[in-house]
Amino acid sequence: MAVGGVPCGGRPLALALLVLALLVLAAPAQADGPVRLQPGRALFMDAQGMPRVTGGTANQVRARINAALAAADARLRAGMKECMMVSSGSPDGPPSTWQRTVSVTQAGPRWLSVLVSDDFYCGGAHPNNDVFPLVFDLRTGRPPDWTRLLPPALAGEAALDTAEDGTPVGLVRSPALLQLARGAARPDCKDVLDADSGRFVIWPEQGGLTAVIFGLAHAVQACADGISLPAARLRALGGAALADTLAPARRAPAPHAPATPAPITLAAPPAAVPVQASPR
Repeated sequence: MAVGGVPCGGRPLALALLVLALLVLAAPAQADGPVRLQPGRALFMDAQGMPRVTGGTANQVRARINAALAAADARLRAGMKECMMVSSGSPDGPPSTWQRTVSVTQAGPRWLSVLVSDDFYCGGAHPNNDVFPLVFDLRTGRPPDWTRLLPPALAGEAALDTAEDGTPVGLVRSPALLQLARGAARPDCKDVLDADSGRFVIWPEQGGLTAVIFGLAHAVQACADGISLPAARLRALGGAALADTLAPARRAPAPHAPATPAPITLAAPPAAVPVQASPR
């Protein structure tokens, strides 16, 4: 039956509902609570693996993030293997060591932030360390572009470096952040923090942002103190839109405890005492 030549049956309505459903599925997913996580398994003795997302976001987003986290674990295994080969070439030196700790600094509703801290010795005059975040937008599963999100007063240029295990590390070269770092630095660090050192890793935590200089030489790594940028400060600098995304989830996720495999020795000399990284 038709009125004015327009069908009154259910087919047009069904078609409209189908189109609406497709539009909803195609829109970026925004979690309204904490993303659910399962902690990573210990990959080696003192080397923690990455967590995995188990819920709280769209399936496609979860798959994309978990693929990136699995790739990070694979890079660590490869890096530790190469580190062990370097040590085995110097039987008279101390054994290789690699310690990794992983902490989740934010788990929704907008960002998943996993902070990696590596302390390692792979031959040479001294141990080294890396601190870098893996941050994901829970709407898309992709890393953020901080150069587009930071308020204009803090914005800078995008840069890229590589951690010791081969992880590409996205950086922001920001003269304004460098000025803040110099202002908060100890007197013996002010001259160290020159224009060449103004490359920052950035991650969300505690309702704001933390920015830390990346890639300082071993002798001055203690000067890489973090800059805290609370949401109120970001708003005052014109970053209200960014500050709105940094509110932490209402409740913390409760993951299951990870299983720990048997320790695996990285180096050949069994009697040697592993060299520990000096504190930052």
